[in-house]
Amino acid sequence: MHKYKVQSVAAVEACGWSAIPCVGVLSSSIEQDNNITDEGAGLLADALRGNTALERLNLHDNNITDRGARLLADALRGNTALKMLYLGQNNITDRGAGLLADALRGNTAL
Repeated sequence: MHKYKVQSVAAVEACGWSAIPCVGVLSSSIEQDNNITDEGAGLLADALRGNTALERLNLHDNNITDRGARLLADALRGNTALKMLYLGQNNITDRGAGLLADALRGNTAL
């Protein structure tokens, strides 16, 4: 299992995750406490849409709000590879949690 810790959203952008090349080869990714915002969550969401390898994504203790939760939720609807998603200690309210819950109703992997 490969693990990769990004240091910032700039590192995510430099890696080109919106185009999926890095996420596609990872089985585990740790983005915990990296100050990832909704913009970074959006890049990760883009990568999750075509992901067939990433099984664990740790976004614990970042700066993701309901907007980022919505972007991730949209991506999770079609993702069948991700088995664990950690989102604790972000700025996600009940509204964002509800969006994620709705997305997971149809997701059989998570």
